[in-house]
Amino acid sequence: MDKLYEKFIKYLNRTFHLTIILPAFAMCAGPLFAPYPGLPLAQQHQWMHVCDSFTGEASNHPPSVLLDNLSFFTSRLLEHHLSSGSQ
Repeated sequence: MDKLYEKFIKYLNRTFHLTIILPAFAMCAGPLFAPYPGLPLAQQHQWMHVCDSFTGEASNHPPSVLLDNLSFFTSRLLEHHLSSGSQ
């Protein structure tokens, strides 16, 4: 019975290493090697413009413009709040 238990523990240890340790190592080391197969694929599809048909708009405003707009709207809101509260 002791030999059977030792074989079982040895088998369990080997199974643990194969199912847990090796995939964990692959997931940790994967990002180091991913650019090599991924680079040709990215270069092949870089000018396809698949997203051109999507409806949407991106605006690139500097932060100062956004802050000016925010202060404008908050001042208008405060003005409205004060004028409605005094009536």
